[in-house]
Amino acid sequence: LARRFAFEAAIRRNEYNDFEGALNWCNNGLALFPKDFHLLNISGALCLDTRDYSRARNIFIQLLPYEMKPGKKRSAILNNIAYADALLGDPDLLPEADAFSKEAFGSFPWVAAIVGTRGTVLVETGKLEEGIKLLRESIENHRHSRNKALNACHLAIAYVRLKDYGKADKHLKL
Repeated sequence: LARRFAFEAAIRRNEYNDFEGALNWCNNGLALFPKDFHLLNISGALCLDTRDYSRARNIFIQLLPYEMKPGKKRSAILNNIAYADALLGDPDLLPEADAFSKEAFGSFPWVAAIVGTRGTVLVETGKLEEGIKLLRESIENHRHSRNKALNACHLAIAYVRLKDYGKADKHLKL
């Protein structure tokens, strides 16, 4: 039954861009199954979507003890924590973002979301050229336009920091 709530939330989020409806499905499911991994995970993703980065980070941190062994789920959790850390703009969280995104990228360097997060973290830590390379790769390999747009925004930030405003503007238009 918990998976039904998670599945409905995922459809609302991914097919209809209905973040409020997706969050309602999550909240209803979490009321019945407060420790369900899938409901918590999609709830964290929805917090990222709605720019509640602190709450997203807290949710993903809760999931980390579920997956202590290396693998796909652990890498996804680390990736999500790293992304929230990078978006929070707190310099104290950047070492964690760097370590977590590096571990996830080391395990799954072909997954576009992980590549994009690693690129974002590298941009935030001042490694602009490395970050730009990975963000470009992520844009090329992502299936979802929303994720391509997020990577383009992070590319624009990198180019602003390099004072290349023409390329920054180009990526904002993407």
